[in-house]
Amino acid sequence: MFSLQSDDGEVACVAISGQVRQEDTSRANDLLEDVLGTAAVGRKVLLDLSGLQAIDSSGVGWLLRWQKRICRNGGQLILHSASPWLGQTLGRLKMGQIFGIAGDRESAIRLAKSHGRD
Repeated sequence: MFSLQSDDGEVACVAISGQVRQEDTSRANDLLEDVLGTAAVGRKVLLDLSGLQAIDSSGVGWLLRWQKRICRNGGQLILHSASPWLGQTLGRLKMGQIFGIAGDRESAIRLAKSHGRD
């Protein structure tokens, strides 16, 4: 479900694949923490959504809980590479007001590196 793409100590890039639905969310917490480690929740985490096949309202709630957890610890969660259907869903839910959202990995990295430099 999750795979670590890269981690330079400042920004961790994680890919998600499959589905995030009600029956998957508790397992997803454990799997993401296994991939990131507990210390990573205080850093910038880029979540590649290109492999996400389905997400329900529980899955969106799961994303919001991770956003809150990461931000509470001084980090930032940036979503990127969403499929057109997921991008529309995130837009309708106004998730851009909560998450950093980028079209691709390179844009997400630029967003992460520029955050906090203002």
